[in-house]
Amino acid sequence: MSWAPSLLLALPAWGATAFALSLLPSNASLSLVVALVALIVAPRLFPAVRAMPGTHAVSTTELGYRMLAGAVLTLVVTVAAGSLGSNWSGLLAVFPVLGIVLAVFSHRTQGPVFVAALLSAMATGLYSFASFCFALSMALPQMGLPAAFAVAVALAVTVQVATKRHLTRRTSGVAKGAVQPDQL
Repeated sequence: MSWAPSLLLALPAWGATAFALSLLPSNASLSLVVALVALIVAPRLFPAVRAMPGTHAVSTTELGYRMLAGAVLTLVVTVAAGSLGSNWSGLLAVFPVLGIVLAVFSHRTQGPVFVAALLSAMATGLYSFASFCFALSMALPQMGLPAAFAVAVALAVTVQVATKRHLTRRTSGVAKGAVQPDQL
């Protein structure tokens, strides 16, 4: 599919998932388990990409459009979150602003194969985000703001380094140019 129908299918899927998650109790440990399950499953839902197409340079105009789209989405999500209560504010905080901007603009310029590989690999990077959020939720009630953020950032960096090492080991045996999402 082209980017527009893909986005029109993805947004209701996100909304349905967010609605289902909003029914769960607010609990940091449960949230971590749900996030880890999603991050383990997500890359396996993408098709295997046998060969990456050549990439195209992003023009200054294209970069400007991407920045504007990201800013507008961030503003809309921030304004909406302020009036929806803590559960939906938390769900909207992780609204895939970055994913939408990257997916739509990359789909338009690089094609669907590139986007499948990009989004699958993106899920791998979200382990550090999940660890940051979990650590922050646990540390904030126990520590001051600076210390809690320091702990959360340290854990996120550690998880990102470990994830990168794991990814490098797993993909070192894959043929050049082949990226398989289940290996990410």
